Amino acid sequence: MKLLSEERIQQINSILRDKGQVRVSELVEVFGVSEVTIRSDLEALRSRNLLTRIHGGAVIVSEKLDGIYVSLDVKYRNRLKRNAEEKRRIGKAAAKLINNGDSVLLEDGTTVLYVAKCLKNKFCTVATPGINICMELLEAHDVEVFLTGGYLRKNSLSLVGPISESVIASFKAQQAFVGATALSLEHGLSTSDQLEAGVKKKIIERAERLIIVADHTKIEKVGLIEVASLEQIDVLVTGREVPPEIVEKYRQRGIEVILA
Repeated sequence: MKLLSEERIQQINSILRDKGQVRVSELVEVFGVSEVTIRSDLEALRSRNLLTRIHGGAVIVSEKLDGIYVSLDVKYRNRLKRNAEEKRRIGKAAAKLINNGDSVLLEDGTTVLYVAKCLKNKFCTVATPGINICMELLEAHDVEVFLTGGYLRKNSLSLVGPISESVIASFKAQQAFVGATALSLEHGLSTSDQLEAGVKKKIIERAERLIIVADHTKIEKVGLIEVASLEQIDVLVTGREVPPEIVEKYRQRGIEVILA
């Protein structure tokens, strides 16, 4: 039995939110209706500001999650939502480490984005490869922002590659805030993405103090490419969900651990 128009529209909206984008031909096959009907359904959703039409289909509109602008990429939105409450606590605790007048390097990770969210009342200078960071700091009137150039990775709203690394090399900052794909006592900070690794390494080189921000799911994980040894890390800001015995081992290695 065919769905009523509004039921079909709601199911299309659900598919769109799961996938980030849909094609007319795909929806015709799923619902067994004409292209004209699907285009009418998409227009109904567009009129409700739930999607943007593109050639042959539609994409979900940008949304603001917890006061943070979210990209159209579904995987990115999902990463930002994952452990959001813990990341919010981490961002707030990490931002307290920034003093007025500081020059700061902020990486583009989702946890670092929560740090940027807490800089509205700070007076500082930020350099970043993260378009997401820049978007968040638009309303931070006392924060000067430098954006590196480079290759745009749409799934993370970040600028990477040799151009980005070259620009970062021209900066010098008091502190760098870097997210962790993986952090372990044995292998330090690591990632499985070569382009991400290059930018992280350059940011770490150009800062006097390195602060790692990571939710508990990133602790005692290992990636393919080593980015920094434990000896290079000054502060780890993480969630109180990390087991106390693990926290103590990091402190024994000379790292200041702040639990949020």
